[in-house]
Amino acid sequence: MKRLLLAVVRYLKAGSIDSSFGSSGKVVFTTAQTSSINALLLQSDGKILGAGNSWDGLSQNFILLRFAVDGSLDSSFGTNGIVINSTIEMGSLALQPDSSIVVAGSVWNGNNSDFAVFRYDSNGAIDSSFGYEGMATTDFDNSYDNANCVSIGIDGEIVIGGTSDGDFALARYISGLNVGIIDLSSLTNSGLIYPNPIEQTATFKYALKIPQTVSIRLLNVQGKVLKTFMQNEKQDVGEHQQEISFPDLLPSGFYFLTISSANGGNVSVKIVK
Repeated sequence: MKRLLLAVVRYLKAGSIDSSFGSSGKVVFTTAQTSSINALLLQSDGKILGAGNSWDGLSQNFILLRFAVDGSLDSSFGTNGIVINSTIEMGSLALQPDSSIVVAGSVWNGNNSDFAVFRYDSNGAIDSSFGYEGMATTDFDNSYDNANCVSIGIDGEIVIGGTSDGDFALARYISGLNVGIIDLSSLTNSGLIYPNPIEQTATFKYALKIPQTVSIRLLNVQGKVLKTFMQNEKQDVGEHQQEISFPDLLPSGFYFLTISSANGGNVSVKIVK
């Protein structure tokens, strides 16, 4: 079987080819299956995600690749930089704020196709905590449903758009990210806790639009302080990050992470262990 060559080219902002990328600005290679790259995403660390479809002679599959900054395949991702899923026909991909990779497309259910969304961790392993063994599907009235685009909303949820028997179709999925709106000193600041539910540790990200003296605490449902992560710490304008770890032997249940300012602002975000 004749193989298609996969190619990625990087250009400088002036439009000329970036010769530091790959070989003279280009990365060209083949895979074990006939494949094509249909979408690219740039991670915050400069690595590049590529996604598309591949054909093994019997079925259409999904392929996900990650390139290092210099254009080489990232060996820490998937198998030598490549993930192939024999279930989904890829439509689009997006990155969650916690660096999880969301892939939208369609799957065959035996009679027709359904919306499908997969989630992978930052190393290319399927996230079995999402949906059923990493996949969630939606069937619109026993029709042919195909997802073409995916986006992560400001509330952290996953929004998929596409068609159902030629009509426009839209579905929203719970991501498990808990995005709160923090109001300190009458200014709106965004907060994000992930993962949520939490097994033992999590990351809390928030942004300040004015300098603040901040405290962050973990409370139970009765309002008792279980742990103080930050006490009256002066922080500048901008984005901040705090690692959250539950006390040892803390039982499963609902808890609250509170962020407060010295001048009286106080907001709680519900979390689950």
